[in-house]
Amino acid sequence: MVLALIGPDPKVVRAVEHFISQGRWETPALILRYQELVAEWLGDAQGVVIIDGSGFPKQGQDSVGVAHQYCGALGKLANCQEGVFAVYVGPSGYAFLDERLYVHADWFDEAHRERWKKCGIPAGLRFRTEPELALDIVRELVERDRVPFKWVTFDEHFGESPSLLDEIDALGKWYLAEVPCNTRAWLRTPRVEPPGPGLLGRPRTRRRLAKTAPRARELRDVAASLLQSAWARYTFKEGSQGPMVAEFAVLRVTTVRDKLPGPRV
Repeated sequence: MVLALIGPDPKVVRAVEHFISQGRWETPALILRYQELVAEWLGDAQGVVIIDGSGFPKQGQDSVGVAHQYCGALGKLANCQEGVFAVYVGPSGYAFLDERLYVHADWFDEAHRERWKKCGIPAGLRFRTEPELALDIVRELVERDRVPFKWVTFDEHFGESPSLLDEIDALGKWYLAEVPCNTRAWLRTPRVEPPGPGLLGRPRTRRRLAKTAPRARELRDVAASLLQSAWARYTFKEGSQGPMVAEFAVLRVTTVRDKLPGPRV
């Protein structure tokens, strides 16, 4: 930015670096104004918010939140920073929406307190998982009500969190989530017995599955048991090597929540 606007002035370059690294940013106000512009230029009622994590390799130990963790940019465990990001997609284009820095659990032990001060981490920061950070982003988008969107989508790292899925549903948004293949579900909602007296012993204080209810099945087993006629082939992306094609099957299932039937999805 300095080179484009002013030229190769070392003093100005250092001043901008100092401003970015040491200056006190009013981030919420900047993000809000930025999201208003995204809504003005790209907003659509059917808009999609994509949530994803991304890692930034770091060689040293001085960067805030840096830890030995999975780095998507490298495809392996490495010393890196990790962030959760939201991207907006509509018919008119796409843009970043928001971000959160993931501070690894290791940073919350006593050995890291001195590094907290050095990095300027607020004293009241609580540990948040990446799905929790994702939910914070989506909830703020809904509460601000600046950017119109209907859908939220993410990969299985976020999709394996039932609380994230249920909270997004409670916010009135639709989600398309990748989930692990061992995720269990029922094709039909099983019967549940309410609290009440039992045949023997103490009365039941909680709901439970009826003894005649079938076991929930892993989704990979459900997929393997489908007839070939249940599958349809679609081109879902124009890749650099040509169209990318896959087979899809759509069916309703009942999710598992605390060993009991959850929502139909």
